[in-house]
Amino acid sequence: MSDSASFNFSLRKYMEATGILRTGYDGKTFHALKRTAGTSMVESRTLVSTAAQILGHKNIKSFKCYIALDTSGLSECCLDLGEMYTQKEGLA
Repeated sequence: MSDSASFNFSLRKYMEATGILRTGYDGKTFHALKRTAGTSMVESRTLVSTAAQILGHKNIKSFKCYIALDTSGLSECCLDLGEMYTQKEGLA
């Protein structure tokens, strides 16, 4: 049994014992937990390479599916263009 299958089995067992209901695709799986952990680490400014290693990935590319887009973090590095005047040219 793979590590994720073993974890899912244990997770399902504990959820049943506590009365937490589970349905298909409800986000209560090993991979959903791993994605939440990965996203939380990146949002808290953990280096992507470090977060990938913590979650057991040797290749950062395989880690990408476990992180969600950090839109608040992206907005911090955007330039404020509010003072700039822009004009579309070549339109009739």
